[in-house]
Amino acid sequence: MRVLIVEDEVGAAQRLQKMLLKIRPDYIVLDHLESISETVRYLENHSQPDLVFLDIHLGDGLSFNIFKKVRLESPIIFTTAFDKYTLQAFKVNSIDYLLKPLEEEALRQAIEKFESLYPRVNIFSPDLASQLLKSLDKKQFKQRFLAKSGKALSYLETDYVCYFYSEDGVVFVKNLQGQRYIVDGTLDQMEGKLDPDQFFRINRKIIVHIKAIEQIRPYLNSRLHLQCTDNSDLDLIVSRDRVASFKKWLDG
Repeated sequence: MRVLIVEDEVGAAQRLQKMLLKIRPDYIVLDHLESISETVRYLENHSQPDLVFLDIHLGDGLSFNIFKKVRLESPIIFTTAFDKYTLQAFKVNSIDYLLKPLEEEALRQAIEKFESLYPRVNIFSPDLASQLLKSLDKKQFKQRFLAKSGKALSYLETDYVCYFYSEDGVVFVKNLQGQRYIVDGTLDQMEGKLDPDQFFRINRKIIVHIKAIEQIRPYLNSRLHLQCTDNSDLDLIVSRDRVASFKKWLDG
């Protein structure tokens, strides 16, 4: 098999090549490239390799940009230091991905997977590259908050939040069981830290989680009244100027 390594860390590339040839001495490493521009030039002037090891984060940008500039039809094993949860799509749409620092057993398993599929391997498409670029560029939102109840400190994951609200200059958070905590910051600051796909600011004082909404009813002056899972006595009213955007948010 003719293999191309695209990796901007020389030490990492040498380690990968050494491990690869130990596992498969008959493989041929065609070249080691360090950038998007180098890789594009190589592919424009050479035939497609049988397999590419492709680092996601290169010195001149994310390697998905290669797909915008040149055809790459070879099977790919990605190498990356990105968090594994960000990379679930790669498990489906590429041969595999390897987290740095690379481990020999993980490399062996990726090679075996490649060989079991070859030559009927799904090609990593430019469209998918664009989708993953957007995904990796997407703002990272808070997953949990430090919460205070009396003198006790704990943390609350956003999946278990019912809503945030402000009262007398203090921001409170209610969980799905109706327990109330204090969190630091203002409601404006909180809004900027939350995933807008999951949270919506229904009025000046309240931000609700979409999973907590149980019922929506018409209310006075073209507003909406929400009932949430905590059965709160707090009036959860969508202000009239936010009703249209709230409905659009609900509709995805």
